[in-house]
Amino acid sequence: MMTKLNADDFDFYTKKAIIMMFDELTKKEWDKLFKNASRTGLKETKRSNYNEYNPFLVGDWLVRQGHYSRANVNDILMSHKRYR
Repeated sequence: MMTKLNADDFDFYTKKAIIMMFDELTKKEWDKLFKNASRTGLKETKRSNYNEYNPFLVGDWLVRQGHYSRANVNDILMSHKRYR
């Protein structure tokens, strides 16, 4: 049985950690995405008043944008999940 993931299962990560986690995109691509986060919707994955992002929400965003498959994102998230 597969574990159901949700955003509350994850701590917020820095941009650098998000880039390392979802490394199929280049740093240059990520820099452009972060720069245009308000326009692209990536801003919705960010913690207010901090420069940190929820990896679950980023993963969902990446799937919706067609950068990653759901299965790939789930594998990445499971390998980074910290049980509370």
